[in-house]
Amino acid sequence: MKKITVLFMMMFILNCCISTKRYNGFITQKITTAPVAGLPDEKGYISFVSDKLIATDTPVKTTKLKSIFIPALFYWEWESTMRCEINPLSQVAKVNRWLLYYADSTGLREKLDGRTLEISFEKIPDSFIYSNRGSTIFMIVAYEYSGGEAIFPLDQHLKVTYRIMNGGSEVQNGTIDVANDLKPVTNFVKSTRKFTWNYLDQYDSDLKLLSKKLIDSLQAEI
Repeated sequence: MKKITVLFMMMFILNCCISTKRYNGFITQKITTAPVAGLPDEKGYISFVSDKLIATDTPVKTTKLKSIFIPALFYWEWESTMRCEINPLSQVAKVNRWLLYYADSTGLREKLDGRTLEISFEKIPDSFIYSNRGSTIFMIVAYEYSGGEAIFPLDQHLKVTYRIMNGGSEVQNGTIDVANDLKPVTNFVKSTRKFTWNYLDQYDSDLKLLSKKLIDSLQAEI
């Protein structure tokens, strides 16, 4: 029984007792604001405004929402839940480049015909919930373990307002709100770091898809 307890304690400490600081580090290691290879950095006919987004003081802000650990004699249970917020300005930098790419590839410059476009960000997907929960039942010669990790995407809307200018005069304006339907993902075999990094890869792909949806919607309105 003693050996079983020691073994479980080691497993628990390594896989379940993840502090906000440690988990924050996993995300920070993965996130980069470097330009996406092959994408334009700026175009003369499009400008971006992001002053309505609230930036965080750090690249990632992780807040513990719930922490429970019940170490009974023959039954242990735990749950750790965190909210993770990625600095929206770093994500806007990625979206800007994808918007420029899709604007170029769909002929938006030609459609504007000498006019300019200003895009103001109202909302961008930048947060998710990380949860680790499980339990174990101790028996005479063994124990039974159940549990796992999950990530729940939060608000997935990319919302902007836009203005089309001709010289110094505004000739058209509007609001575009696009969203994806990312499902929660679960983990039972990967390390927490790898599981989180896989999610962040999917998150970047989601930003790319949202950028294309936004340009498609804008093309339909102009």
